[in-house]
Amino acid sequence: MDWVNAFAWRLLDALRENDFSVERFAPVERLTRELLDYNDGLVANAFTSFSSFELWDAWVRIWALGEQLALFECNRSYALFRATRDPAVLQRLESVAPHGSLPDIPEVRKFFAWAYEQAGAVAEGRKSPQEVAALLLKGMADANFSPPGFGIVDPANRFFTATPARIPGVLRWAVRDAPEEIGRNLTHAIRLFAAIRLHPSEFSVAEEVRQVLARIPVLGRGWRGAS
Repeated sequence: MDWVNAFAWRLLDALRENDFSVERFAPVERLTRELLDYNDGLVANAFTSFSSFELWDAWVRIWALGEQLALFECNRSYALFRATRDPAVLQRLESVAPHGSLPDIPEVRKFFAWAYEQAGAVAEGRKSPQEVAALLLKGMADANFSPPGFGIVDPANRFFTATPARIPGVLRWAVRDAPEEIGRNLTHAIRLFAAIRLHPSEFSVAEEVRQVLARIPVLGRGWRGAS
């Protein structure tokens, strides 16, 4: 989707102007390489973590935290576009896509770069999986940009999805305790996206019920993967 977002409007412009020069599509080629690099690192570190449950448990939380922060970035842009119909809102996503769509906030980018380095140290044999697992969990617990409502840093929690029941608590945290820029991004994303999400054209009561039922052990097994 990051690639389509960068490519589609350039293709439409190229068709309109009958100009298919290499220069016009150079940013798409660069983004493709950057996306491959980012995801290669993410998955490579996941494979490294498979050697130890403790490390995998920590790394999947790193992964989930990044996904949550990226999700709010994308939701915010989507909601702004629905409200304004200004394509420039979507073009902004190109600047964050190479970083896994993480928000352009220094402490966030620095933390994830550090986490990747720690996982790399295990792959190179410089640190043990258990040592790095403990470091990653502590790093997430100490970070001031991880919404506590999702329970990502709670070792006992195995379910990180941004469910409707969790959103009010995350919103309160964003307003009261989150760093200013993180809080602003989250509140903007949640409030705008909620208005769009509950619109009849996007909200299905039947689908929401199915999602709830699918999370029930044993009983919900038949609902998982149903369309």
